[in-house]
Amino acid sequence: MNRGYDTGVQTFLDKFGLTLKVSAGNGQCPRWGHERTTGGVKKCWHGDHYRITIRRTKATGPSQRTLSFDFWGDHFSPTETGYAPNADDVLTTISWDAQASTDPDEVAEQFDGLFSSGDPMKPSDAIAVARFARRLKSFFSAEEIDALNDIG
Repeated sequence: MNRGYDTGVQTFLDKFGLTLKVSAGNGQCPRWGHERTTGGVKKCWHGDHYRITIRRTKATGPSQRTLSFDFWGDHFSPTETGYAPNADDVLTTISWDAQASTDPDEVAEQFDGLFSSGDPMKPSDAIAVARFARRLKSFFSAEEIDALNDIG
């Protein structure tokens, strides 16, 4: 995750009339994740859970006005109280997801060999990635996805 805040992110949000809100999540690990113990405290390997809401403040893209989704930090996230990912962290992360295929078979092929375990991607995970890509492509216009890709 990017620790600095990129002014290009704010420019992106302003240009397309978007706001991004980060809310505390329920503390659960993602279904693909697992817990780790650091300093006697159990934490999710994928970081803390957050709920992200992106809202359209003006009609610049598709008619969908709000997109909400779960988001996890990562195991490099700071552990100090009050840390939450910022718009840069979120948009940089989802910029790849917006480019992913909406076909689960193609997603599985894209991920083939990328896991350190050498295991193929589970079909349920490929379906989840494809569904999220479809949601992003329904919310963002093609121009917004191109600009989002420039952020990531």
